[in-house]
Amino acid sequence: MISFSLGWTTIYDKTTNSYTWSSVIDMYRTITQNDNYSLFNFEITFPIRLSLALNSFDQLHWLATVTKSGLTFWSPIDEVENTNENFIRLLQYRSHFNRSLIYYDLPQPFDHLINENFYRRNDKNDEQDTFPSMKDYWHTTTGQEDNVLVSDFSAVLLKSNVFLRTKQTVDSTLACTWSGTIDFLTDASSQTQAVLCYLAETEYISKAGK
Repeated sequence: MISFSLGWTTIYDKTTNSYTWSSVIDMYRTITQNDNYSLFNFEITFPIRLSLALNSFDQLHWLATVTKSGLTFWSPIDEVENTNENFIRLLQYRSHFNRSLIYYDLPQPFDHLINENFYRRNDKNDEQDTFPSMKDYWHTTTGQEDNVLVSDFSAVLLKSNVFLRTKQTVDSTLACTWSGTIDFLTDASSQTQAVLCYLAETEYISKAGK
């Protein structure tokens, strides 16, 4: 089986501490532009710098999901502080990915901690553990599937004038509360993009006050 390793040239400093939505969307466009769709016939893994990955779960989960790809974590020695919080963030990827798609090329002590906790699930009660999949709430309009890409926790609208449609039925006697975030991005070509994260109905309230 032929594999491709596609990544970014990265630097880690106080102003660059994550993979941005723009960077992962650009990677998706690179893979899918023109004849590059043929890459999906092969296994793809993204080499991911650990110091940036710890703050980029939503972005990387979306990219790996829509490209059906894996992640390979790497890190220079002593770049990431050995704290329990950082380790829990790293284990978060194991909890929400197929483990056969996650690889590690990490220095100590992270290499040792991964080996010791290979079968451990992240027990932290985080937002991902309690959030219902966005795939259960939203679907795309026919013909727009290539421009509206939904993962469990995020949806990306790659151009303007495209739509997401809710799968929920409307009850006119209830008012519903929605939670989540919507970010609008503009790339170099002035193509507007929107990123929706953790957007779902969270509460129903009777309009009659009952």
